[in-house]
Amino acid sequence: MKIASSLLLVIAAVAALVSVARAAVNIGDAAPDVQKSLSWALRNLLPIDREPVEAFLAREAVIAARHNDGHRAWVIRDTFEKLPPAMVDRLRATLADVRRRPGAPSTSRASAAAASFLSLGVEVPPAERVTIDRSTA
Repeated sequence: MKIASSLLLVIAAVAALVSVARAAVNIGDAAPDVQKSLSWALRNLLPIDREPVEAFLAREAVIAARHNDGHRAWVIRDTFEKLPPAMVDRLRATLADVRRRPGAPSTSRASAAAASFLSLGVEVPPAERVTIDRSTA
């Protein structure tokens, strides 16, 4: 029984780290639904594995302040209700002048990856793409 509960704790910790890693790819996205999903996930991960989530929020707050990234700052601020007051005070001070701006582009790594695919012409439907007939070569 003790081994099973220890194993469950390890699995929960690994799942929390994976979720924080996924959040790192998407934080900074301009889509409100993505921002809400990220803040929800981070709030729910805090009781499971507080230290990595708090470290992640602290790192991302510095990035948000450095780049005036309001999308990133919103996600961080939305986790405040689940954080200790001292942590909230530190994050609030770091993000003091950062606000979301209408029309600001996404700054997430996921949106950068999507943009690189678009620059390759992937947004063009397959039927309209230029193809090379290699059967005659």
